[in-house]
Amino acid sequence: MRQPGIDFHTHPLLVREMIARHPDLARAARETFFIGNNFQPLETFHLELDAAGLESAVLLPVDAATALGTTVYSNQQIAELCAMSPRFIGFASVDPRQPSAPERLAEAVVKLGLRGLKLDPAMQRFFPDDRTVYPVYEKAQELGIPILFHAGLSWAPGSRLDYGQPIRFEDVAASFRG
Repeated sequence: MRQPGIDFHTHPLLVREMIARHPDLARAARETFFIGNNFQPLETFHLELDAAGLESAVLLPVDAATALGTTVYSNQQIAELCAMSPRFIGFASVDPRQPSAPERLAEAVVKLGLRGLKLDPAMQRFFPDDRTVYPVYEKAQELGIPILFHAGLSWAPGSRLDYGQPIRFEDVAASFRG
């Protein structure tokens, strides 16, 4: 039986329907994350949620254009996947080191209907307390959306753990209260 629970950290790398529409996603799954699993129909995702007793899942992209030269799901692709199922909640990702990041975040929220921001400092290779990325946090605060950071240990190949050290979030938390 479905409960009102939410899987709050999901990277939809194996959805066959999205691979068929966007073959570049297969390359990102294989080359960026070294995922060798077979791609599965969307219904398998739903069955996994059902088996866990969950109602919904938050879908997370990662824009690592500067660090890795790739984006693992674009904001548009996340919005497209969310349109395929009412059980999905889409978050955006922007490369926080790009000057256009705040505007791209606003577009993802306002035009695409995405409901939060995913940042992965270790994979995107930025320090969360670097003041040059604060405009992204300010835009998220202005939009009234949460930011989900990947912190601590990173499973992404080639990631540097120094970027995601929890102490790096102290100044950010103090600067962006409530």
